[in-house]
Amino acid sequence: MTKKLERKVAELEDWIARFEASNDDKLESSNLNFMVSQCKNLGERLTQVEQSHRQLEAALQQNAQVVNDFISERELDEPWQEYLAGLQEDADAAKEGEDAEDDK
Repeated sequence: MTKKLERKVAELEDWIARFEASNDDKLESSNLNFMVSQCKNLGERLTQVEQSHRQLEAALQQNAQVVNDFISERELDEPWQEYLAGLQEDADAAKEGEDAEDDK
């Protein structure tokens, strides 16, 4: 059984060597074509992501303008600034707490 298996492995190794020798240029060309294709696909996906990012950024800017108009029209500037200051204080306190834990 072992000799039969060894013979089969040797046949497979021989077949692989002949295959690689006869198709070396074809394999390189095929691999190169595949890599070029993948680079092209990656570039297209990157372009789509950039377009989506620009659309999202525009929507966020539009929403920010709507909120600012709403606050100004209703004279909520002062309460809004106080609210934002409170949020900043909470964020600063949380950061100080994290820094204190890191120092331990």
